[in-house]
Amino acid sequence: LGLGRAGDQQAAAYIDARAKEKFTHVRLLLVGEGAFRGADQPDAAYFQQLDRRIAALNKAGMFADLVLFDSPGALLAQFDNW
Repeated sequence: LGLGRAGDQQAAAYIDARAKEKFTHVRLLLVGEGAFRGADQPDAAYFQQLDRRIAALNKAGMFADLVLFDSPGALLAQFDNW
């Protein structure tokens, strides 16, 4: 789930390893730490990096299985003032 937060080299190594193991999909956390600066302020750089990770997975022949939040309380913690 933490592939979105991994460094570029670590993410590339992970993707290469899974491709060699013939994986067809990898699960990624969509809204993780750093995704939002505030309840109404998504961090564009976070989501651009996530887009690059998904593109790299697709290029390696895998799909991204996106998980919105990693726990039931994460939604409320992220948007606690709604």
